[in-house]
Amino acid sequence: MRILLVDNKGDVIDQVSDDIRQSYVVDVAYNSDEGSFLTETNAYDALVIGPTLVDFEETEFYKNARNFNKSVPIAVISLEDNSEKRILALDSGADVCLKYPVSASELKAQLRALIRRNSQCLNPVVAIGKIFLHSSEKQIYYKKKLIPFRKKEYEILEFLMMNKGKIITKEELLEHIWDEEMYVFSNIVEVQIWNIRLVLKKHNTNNFVKTVRGLGYTIEG
Repeated sequence: MRILLVDNKGDVIDQVSDDIRQSYVVDVAYNSDEGSFLTETNAYDALVIGPTLVDFEETEFYKNARNFNKSVPIAVISLEDNSEKRILALDSGADVCLKYPVSASELKAQLRALIRRNSQCLNPVVAIGKIFLHSSEKQIYYKKKLIPFRKKEYEILEFLMMNKGKIITKEELLEHIWDEEMYVFSNIVEVQIWNIRLVLKKHNTNNFVKTVRGLGYTIEG
């Protein structure tokens, strides 16, 4: 999953970015113009707005972000004690407003909830057949047995399972799972899908991830 963090001074964003990177691909913008540009050029699974954007910058940023992705979840971190600032953020397009200081673990929990809601997977455990994805643990189980996937393998399966029933292209996987541009011209996706199927084959579920020839990959819900 790919997250964009936006803030003018960047102090709050810098405090949490390393922890967020343990779970997500993260881009950082240190002003609203750069943030708006990135939302135009990249597909994000969620946006996080730091506390030093002024009101008009926040409002314009929300509008620009929604123009390119109407459903992208937006979390705002606010320094304000009064409710008016938080109400303005929510009325302008934010989905959740967090009071500063916010811990990285709380922010990650909010991001998981927002991404699940946007994917219409309201339960933190996504069950498809006998495969269970525990989003809070970042683990996948066959029945009750943990399947030892590596990080990128898990992230691919998470993205496919959260988008069950949809055909996901190689380009979408590259954009949401990797941040190294060199991978665009490699067969890294095909290799990772192959590895995933080898692991699943041990549980007689090697057809769990289906190839749609010429289009991409899908997991049927």
